[in-house]
Parts: sequence; C-alpha cells; structure tokens
Amino acid sequence: RTRGNFEVDVFYKNGKLDYAVIKSNAGEPCKVYYDGKQKEFDTEKGGVYTVRYDAINDQLIIDSSAIDDIVADADADKIAITPNPTDGNFTLTVSGNTCGAMTIDIVSLNGKTIRTATLNKTSQTASMTFSLDAPAGVYLLHVSGKGLDLNEKFIIR
Repeated sequence: RTRGNFEVDVFYKNGKLDYAVIKSNAGEPCKVYYDGKQKEFDTEKGGVYTVRYDAINDQLIIDSSAIDDIVADADADKIAITPNPTDGNFTLTVSGNTCGAMTIDIVSLNGKTIRTATLNKTSQTASMTFSLDAPAGVYLLHVSGKGLDLNEKFIIR
C-alpha cells in the first residue's frame, strides 16, 4: 500500500517501467512520479488504473480502460530465473507465445560472456537448468530469438 490508500503493482521490461497497475481503495487523487516526470489524476474508490511511460513522447500515460491490455499481456513472453540469488545452480523458464530456437547468453556486468546455450521452445513454457562455476556477483541472462529480446539480472552468491 502507498500513501492515499492505493495498491500498486509495478512491471519492468529491460530495466525500464513497462506499466504499473494502481487500485484506488479510497477514491483520493493519485500522484505518480517516474524518471523526473509527474502525473496527477483523480480516482474513484475501487477504480483500477494503468500507468505507462511513453518514451517517444517522454510522458506518463494514465488509462482506466487498459486493464484488458494487461490481461492480454498474460501470454506475453517472459523469463524467470529460480532461485535468484543462486549458488550458480538455477533454472531458466521461458514462457509466452513465441516458439522456436532461442539463444541464451549469460554475461557478466563487465560484458564478458560466461555461457551461451540454445533452447528450442516448442510449447507455451520451456525450462533449462544451468550449473555455473562463476565468481559471486551480478550477471545478466539474455534470451533472444525470432522477435524475442528479453533480459533478466541474477545474483550468484
């Protein structure tokens, strides 16, 4: 919960705000701040609002009808690394509608590729296990394929 009795779920893509879903529990005015931008709007008690950052026009967009778009995003491509943080042994799960050959690159923060693998995804969800012998630190896992470009940070303890 936030000030003003709002419930907020924030979703990021490639390290930037993709969208946030805000539910107003009291019907108070809402102020949203992101990347130096501010947007204020009135809410209704029980109302659900979507906030998106429009990078092309450098502005925040508020939409009370975009909740249907979020339901459609349920089939959007996503990656998950479990557990995270990890001791170097983890599972990558790729979910969504995109299928086919995917390249998986694990890269250190200094840009060195630690491991490259290929995953042939033939259904809604595919998983691959990894066992890395790498120093403790933060790493980036990049999944790419036809129309696919996803990144996820993970930590090796």
